[in-house]
Amino acid sequence: MLLAAAIFALGACAAPTPAADERACAVYRAFYAQTKNETQSALAPVTKPYSLEWGGAPSRFHNNTGEDFVLRILPAGSEAETVEVIEVDTGSYFDALHQGPRQSVRGCFDAAQQPEFSGSALEFALSTAVRAWARGEEVIAPGVWRLSPAGYSADGRFALIYAEYECWDWCGMGAFYLFEQRDGRWEYVGDSGVWFA
Repeated sequence: MLLAAAIFALGACAAPTPAADERACAVYRAFYAQTKNETQSALAPVTKPYSLEWGGAPSRFHNNTGEDFVLRILPAGSEAETVEVIEVDTGSYFDALHQGPRQSVRGCFDAAQQPEFSGSALEFALSTAVRAWARGEEVIAPGVWRLSPAGYSADGRFALIYAEYECWDWCGMGAFYLFEQRDGRWEYVGDSGVWFA
């Protein structure tokens, strides 16, 4: 009983996760705008720092606006005629992705663009499957996007994030996403696939 009270007290005293700042929120909104209609997905409510086990800073990004944004993950070095390759040195702002603090992304979205949030890919997949089944709809790899803290070039022109898509035990992927500041808003430039399952 005493142990349970101590655990409860520690949990109650834990500081809440700080909210992402407006610049990071703008990047997360740009990412969500690219992905929201392509998968049955949710966003994890808190950022997850990038794990260096997947390697270092990317410098090549692929952009193919004629292909599906989410499911088109090209292994490093593979190119097709329809794919534009963008070379950007992200080394100077890559560290923010794995050293940045965990931040809440819930406050980044207004009511009109509010994504569904879930911390568990399994829980989200099951609830999505049940809702789709009740409506007679097909379920295609529902999952949760986990976003890293954002990194920015020194001149503020580019922003970089790492995002993982986890669809429970069925599939998953991870990629870097590069955005460029254009006319006061972040625009998707390209992605660099890291892993796909």
